[in-house]
Amino acid sequence: FAIPKTISLTEDQQKQVAELKKEYGPKITELQKKQRELLTDEQRNALKELRNSDKKGKELREARDAALKLTDEQKKQRTEIQSATAELRKEVREKVMALLTAEQKAQIAKEQAEKRSAKNPAGRKPAEKSARSAEKKPADAAK
Repeated sequence: FAIPKTISLTEDQQKQVAELKKEYGPKITELQKKQRELLTDEQRNALKELRNSDKKGKELREARDAALKLTDEQKKQRTEIQSATAELRKEVREKVMALLTAEQKAQIAKEQAEKRSAKNPAGRKPAEKSARSAEKKPADAAK
């Protein structure tokens, strides 16, 4: 639902976005609740400790996975919840984008490109990251 503040919506667009929030907000909230309830208190505490660490990126993900010690059932449920959440967010994003004018879409694309280049000063292209991620997926599926 996050539309950049630099994008001015018409009154009609604002109403339509509000309707989308009303429709999808509870669904996303429910999935977030399921995600939180998936972990035991011990796992949640381990996660809190990790958030306070100075670990980043791959090191943080590896430490998280080691600390959580998810059961196979938890892993399955987490994957299902994450997939459902991603699908809902994609649906919302598509509906919001359909409400915008060509100029508004161009402004959002420009801001996203600027944001990506600021996050990626080393010049690695997003496609390179995607390729690496794609290489990992088959290995992850085998686990």
